[in-house]
Amino acid sequence: MSRARVVLLGSNTYYENIFRRMLRVAPADWRDPIELAQPTPPDLPATAELSGIAYSNSKLAILYYAHELQRRAPKGINVTVFEPGFMSGTGLSRGQGPGIQRIGRLIERIPGVSSPTHFGPMLASIVLDDRWAHLRDGAFVVKDEEREVKPFAKDRARESRLWDATAELLKSAS
Repeated sequence: MSRARVVLLGSNTYYENIFRRMLRVAPADWRDPIELAQPTPPDLPATAELSGIAYSNSKLAILYYAHELQRRAPKGINVTVFEPGFMSGTGLSRGQGPGIQRIGRLIERIPGVSSPTHFGPMLASIVLDDRWAHLRDGAFVVKDEEREVKPFAKDRARESRLWDATAELLKSAS
């Protein structure tokens, strides 16, 4: 039986790692999702640190969402999170200063660093190839390798709260 696949685009920047430190991306600062959904107050200037926290929180939220979606999905639907690797020029590096952006352009030239040209076929493989058909439960794939997530990235209470908060926000928007 062929299974349906839901593949979410994630990032290993959900936790402290060397690349995130090099790019000066602040770690996640998880709070209630309703609070996280609020815009930055106008009297608080947007900074690279705030952008980094928001980015890291969003990547942690993707993992939480994937786990909860798998629990709620009908039988035969598998949920996976795919991390294509660092891509210069994305929102992660755009918010940084010119020095960090120059480093990003240099990193781009290193073999194995992702680009949209390389990332597309990797994503298509996760979605279509039999090699990945077994993935479920929010399995985390970095480029072409399945990896375990950090223990704090699996939290049933946070996952459930994120699901409920999403429903609350959608209801209030309609």
